[in-house]
Amino acid sequence: MDHKITITCIQQLMEGQSGNVFRGTNKLSDVEAALRALNIDSTSSFGEFFKRFNLNAVLSPGDYEVLDLISPSEQILAATKFAKEIYDLKGDFVALTSGEDEGFLLYEIGTGCVYDVDVEDLEKLESGDFSPGWNDFYSFVHWYLGEG
Repeated sequence: MDHKITITCIQQLMEGQSGNVFRGTNKLSDVEAALRALNIDSTSSFGEFFKRFNLNAVLSPGDYEVLDLISPSEQILAATKFAKEIYDLKGDFVALTSGEDEGFLLYEIGTGCVYDVDVEDLEKLESGDFSPGWNDFYSFVHWYLGEG
């Protein structure tokens, strides 16, 4: 049976991290400004996650380093601009990783899906011929914190 991952499940996983993963309320306006710059609704799972948590303090057990929205800088916005300018990424995708390894973890704003895509597969993604790795952002974060 498939169960829905909630922000409460994510909070429990974040509490198990060793770094300072909770974002201070003094950073809320910075988060909301970054979300607006990316055209992401602050009430979406993506928005709710980054209003509460700082991924810069998280060490994934796997090969990926997912960027934070505002700490230490607007890394996700910079990576998204890089993907659009250098690789001509189209659509409403946001880069969650830097793309340094010729691939990205991409969040799709309209659907909330997350894709693990190599640069050579970007055209397939943009044409809808590429399946998401995770059907919602919290499922992705759950994977990242537990298995990533």
